[in-house]
Amino acid sequence: ILFMHVLIWGLMLIPLYSKILSMSNANERLQKILKCIDDIEFILENNEITKIGHYLRYDVSGLEYFLKCNVKNIFDTKIASKLCRTYSQSHGLKDLVMEFCNKKIDKRLGSSDWNKNVDELTDAQLQYCSNDVIYLHKIKDALYKMLVRENRLELYESCIQFLKTRIKLDQSGFAEDIFQH
Repeated sequence: ILFMHVLIWGLMLIPLYSKILSMSNANERLQKILKCIDDIEFILENNEITKIGHYLRYDVSGLEYFLKCNVKNIFDTKIASKLCRTYSQSHGLKDLVMEFCNKKIDKRLGSSDWNKNVDELTDAQLQYCSNDVIYLHKIKDALYKMLVRENRLELYESCIQFLKTRIKLDQSGFAEDIFQH
């Protein structure tokens, strides 16, 4: 999970994918993870493996653009939250972690310098990456139950199907909501 998050940050900010894979001096932790993942495209395209994330619109766009793959079977906690947590206006990951995991996470490092080589990331940045994803399974499970309870699972699934179209609109330069009057 840590590798996936570091990879996504690298892909979204600058195209580091080939650099990450070819690095011979990456820290031991990332190197071990890299060795375990022989074919990341297989994982992303495997419909049997659920990829959980928060606000996957840009992550999926970046992964598909740089890896030339078709990411399948995703669960987006932000979309799920907006559909079933109508009692709140706060749908950020830190809000979901607090509500469902009773943990407070610091999101300030999200805007730190991610353009450096992976082996130059600070311990705090690596901790940020792991904190950013470690709670997603618990949040996904809670939100899924809420979607079922609120009878909004079908609506959620329709939103996820539309996400691919939204990504194509983004990539074609349509950043605004084309349905807006």
